[in-house]
Amino acid sequence: MVVAAVVAILLLVAHKSDHITETALVRVKNYIMISTDQGKSVLLVLLDQSAAFDTVDHNVPFSRLKDMFGLSGKVLKWFRSYLEQRSQRASVRGILSDVQFLLSGVPQGSVLGPLIFTVSSWGHCAAIWR
Repeated sequence: MVVAAVVAILLLVAHKSDHITETALVRVKNYIMISTDQGKSVLLVLLDQSAAFDTVDHNVPFSRLKDMFGLSGKVLKWFRSYLEQRSQRASVRGILSDVQFLLSGVPQGSVLGPLIFTVSSWGHCAAIWR
C-alpha cells in the first residue's frame, strides 16, 4: 500500500539526527513520482504535529510497550520512571508559580523522547497500514 510506504518513510527520518525535513520531503516526492509512473494511486495525509511531544499521554507508551512489544518488569518500570514525577513551574517577574506535575508530554531534546513518541504514535501508523 502506497500510504503505508510514505508513512514509513516519514517515520524513519522524522526523529533522526542529520535528517532534515527536506530529506523526508524529497524521499516522499520520489516515492510518489515512482508510484504514479507505475499507475498506482497515491494518497498523502499530512498531520501538524508541532506540539506532538507535549500531548503524549504517559499511559499510552506504557501500554504499547507492554502490549505490542512485550516489555514488563524492570524495563517497563525504567521507562515509567523516566516520564513520571516530572514537574514544571513558571517565573514571571521573579515570582514563581506552584509546581505542576506533568501527566503528559515527552521531554524534548532527550535521547528517549523520539523513541517514546514513536511508540506512542505506533497505533496510528498500524491503523493506516491496515
